Amino acid sequence: MRLWKLIGILVLLLHLGVGEGYTRQIDSCMVLYCDLHPSDSAYSELCVNIDSVRIDTCHGSPTYNESFGKRWFKIEFTNYAINVPYGPHDTVIEVSWTGIDTAYSSLRASFSALQTKYGTLWLKKGAPDITDSTDLTSHIFLLRFDDYVCIDSVLADLKTISGIESRFISYPRIADYVPEVASTYGASLLRVQPNLPNTELRLERVDNQPIRHVRIYDSRGSKVLDKYLNANEQQVLLYIQSLATGMYLVTCDELLSTKIIIQR
Repeated sequence: MRLWKLIGILVLLLHLGVGEGYTRQIDSCMVLYCDLHPSDSAYSELCVNIDSVRIDTCHGSPTYNESFGKRWFKIEFTNYAINVPYGPHDTVIEVSWTGIDTAYSSLRASFSALQTKYGTLWLKKGAPDITDSTDLTSHIFLLRFDDYVCIDSVLADLKTISGIESRFISYPRIADYVPEVASTYGASLLRVQPNLPNTELRLERVDNQPIRHVRIYDSRGSKVLDKYLNANEQQVLLYIQSLATGMYLVTCDELLSTKIIIQR
């Protein structure tokens, strides 16, 4: 009885938490982030907004200057809370909150409350080809919503949930351009060498996790490299002699991207 009382309190806190009701429909106020100041080269030079993060630009709005998005929030469960069948690395496997094992009743209640507050949500398996419960990579899911939600509000609610680590990610690096989101990240977990690559690029994850998926985008947002890796290695060497001189974004797995300049 005490457990259900605690769960009830948690659900109530989520409903009364930061930014209650922070969902939005697309209207004239909701401007794509990269369209805000297209002449400002400080960020528009390489601002690629594949996941369509939007900003409320109407001064009279209660959510003025807030950032809204549908995806992605990285969720790392402390325990192996969602057991899904094996799939190839490029398989999309999504479950609702009901996919959380019934043994974790508090987690189920928390994600149910999130759905009540923000609308339908989905949890996408980060590495569908890993089903070993002792491998922490198998604990990672990417959270998305059917509706536009206030990113700050969702992050605040996720931080109240015991048994998970969470952060907002988006591809390739829109988080860097959204101040309230960028401040939650800290340093990138992706190390790129050399600083000014020519024909070779070495990537290394500094969190001791293997590299499984690498993408490179050019300054127009076009994907110029998309490579899956089967080896269980924390470092990878890429040959980039076919890429022209210029600026690019390198994205590795679910990590923040890194800007590079190829110079010859």
